[in-house]
Amino acid sequence: MDKRQAGLDTGNSLIPVFVLGAAHSGTTILYNMIAMHPDVAWFSLFSQRGEERPCRFPIPYTNYRFRIPFIHLYDRVLRSRFSSDWTKKTGTQGGIFIPRPVEANHVWDYMIPEDASISRFESVKRIRCILRRECRAFRKSFIIMKLPRLFSHIPVLTEAYPCAKFIHIIRDGRAVAMSVRFKFMRYAETEEEGLLCSAKYWVRAVKSVTEQEDRINIMELKYETFCADVHGYISSMLSFIGLDIAKFPFYRCPPKLVPTNHNWLRDIKHQEMKIVQGVEKDYLAKYGYI
Repeated sequence: MDKRQAGLDTGNSLIPVFVLGAAHSGTTILYNMIAMHPDVAWFSLFSQRGEERPCRFPIPYTNYRFRIPFIHLYDRVLRSRFSSDWTKKTGTQGGIFIPRPVEANHVWDYMIPEDASISRFESVKRIRCILRRECRAFRKSFIIMKLPRLFSHIPVLTEAYPCAKFIHIIRDGRAVAMSVRFKFMRYAETEEEGLLCSAKYWVRAVKSVTEQEDRINIMELKYETFCADVHGYISSMLSFIGLDIAKFPFYRCPPKLVPTNHNWLRDIKHQEMKIVQGVEKDYLAKYGYI
């Protein structure tokens, strides 16, 4: 039976997997590793740039201005041709055919605009349409997605796909606050204010997910323990999602990773630590960081 007839076109057999977590928490590593499973689709550089007519599905700016016929065929074949040391020092080899979450930003801006310019109903409609089209192009029933701000949109995601799976990765909030503080310095008058904002951001990200845990199908893990047993956690995540563990290319992933928390905490000043822990203390204690 054709997959479209079997229910893929209506979304009945489509399983979206959303990776949640504050920025710099390890979400990209999880995303890239799970995307290596042969039964998983993901938003690529060529997503929504197929040979379809432009009037059928316009995404502003990038969608059909550069249409490439049969591009998803190349995507499926060539996406496995890359290697990585799973650090940010040397990056990856494989060019444009590796999964890069940033490539999906234009798609997410269409589905859930940051300026809230469309209704919740319209967002749900667009999410269902985009995911169906992408999985149909990849000929897959699972699709992996991540975006730092998704922790604020869990109700919309679950309304679109009640069967969705969520993977929440948590990292020591002190290291996160130090690593993302530069993003908040653009809006802060002092370094202390920027650090305070970044600490509040981590709390908001963790709190937004934990408050929804009873209403969603979610797996939670810590960045530090994941690094200590990469293969074990990959197996657990694949089992949670419903993917065949035997098909996963474990040889392409290291059995362990070295956590980089110490790089950020090594030089933190006493006053800075006081600021961060003053904001994050409840959740730091909850997850065993203090």
